[in-house]
Amino acid sequence: MKSFGEFIIEADALRDKKVRLEASRVWNQLLRILKSNPQYLNKVPPSKDYEYAPQLIISGQTLQTNQYDDFVLSLIFTQKKYGYGGLFIDYRSTKVVRLIISEPISIKADSQDLSSARYTISAPDFFRVIKRYEVVFVHEFVHYLDSKRVGGLDKVKRGGSWSGDKFQSDQDYFNSPHEFNAYFQNTAKEIDNRIKMVAQDIQKLLKLNVSLQSLQRELEARIPSDAKNFLKYLPIRFDYEKKLNQVYQRKFLNRLYDYYQKIAIPQRNKIIQQLERHYQTSFREAFDSDTKEVLDLIQHGIETIQQAFLTKNVALFQLTFNNIFEYIQNWNQFYQSVMKERIHFSFSKAMVDPTKTNFYKELDNVWRRKIEPMSKKLGLLLFKFHKEFGDK
Repeated sequence: MKSFGEFIIEADALRDKKVRLEASRVWNQLLRILKSNPQYLNKVPPSKDYEYAPQLIISGQTLQTNQYDDFVLSLIFTQKKYGYGGLFIDYRSTKVVRLIISEPISIKADSQDLSSARYTISAPDFFRVIKRYEVVFVHEFVHYLDSKRVGGLDKVKRGGSWSGDKFQSDQDYFNSPHEFNAYFQNTAKEIDNRIKMVAQDIQKLLKLNVSLQSLQRELEARIPSDAKNFLKYLPIRFDYEKKLNQVYQRKFLNRLYDYYQKIAIPQRNKIIQQLERHYQTSFREAFDSDTKEVLDLIQHGIETIQQAFLTKNVALFQLTFNNIFEYIQNWNQFYQSVMKERIHFSFSKAMVDPTKTNFYKELDNVWRRKIEPMSKKLGLLLFKFHKEFGDK
């Protein structure tokens, strides 16, 4: 069996992500079990280790998979006596992930003798509070999975000052391989959530018809395309520069860079593809709609002019002709400026990238095959008008 140090050296962003996804999956499944079985929150026994505070225990066997038969989740409701956090305890045959629930929750005891009391925990309070502990659970569950990989936590090289059941200093704690691994997974989980939030925010902005350029700037600010900026501006809570020694800092940054290459950039590219699809679709709809409006207007004008010619209504002929001619002139100026300068422009609120040659082909096709022939037809009608009525 490989040593834990070998697992750390061989760490890979995609494998790390599978671990985080599995931890979150187990967490969500445990919460579903608690919601569907309210009896778990009734007659909760006390824990001798925490001054008889309520201790809710869920066996991994409830997950209905042999994979986690040795797993136990322990929730201690301390009401701020022991602070916020968690721990992993390896009893060889049983491995306990313990979360210390320190936030106020309504709890009632059925006896004043806490050593024998049974507790009822408020379900609304519990489910309001417990969702905040996913990050703690992921950290401790990573320890659980690491323990299974190396055949027990006692076989993990903890660091120079590990003595029995505790570290001699915070420096030794953070620079032990298993804590380094768990804290990195917490950090990666934070970035996972950030990328997910960026994608959700982009979708909201799309509904507000924000320009493509604005969304590109937003994406660049929050998920930079440059690796140095990505690593520099990460909003992570774990202060690795203060808590890790130089060796583990390098390892931490190397794993972050691996995350950037294999997870952040593909997710960023996926968001960009969604933006491009959205604006291509929006442009297509806007282009077709506006083109139909232009052609319908010109066609209606030609029909009105023809009718005015037949009825010898000179005033209607001149008014309609002048309006349509001005409209075609404006459209021609727009067409010429776009085809000549290839500049960024707004077309029915859809921002178009001038590198997209399809647009220019479509625009050229509409002008040459539809609008230009109509303008020639107008010219022929004008010629007939002058021949019939002179310069009236």
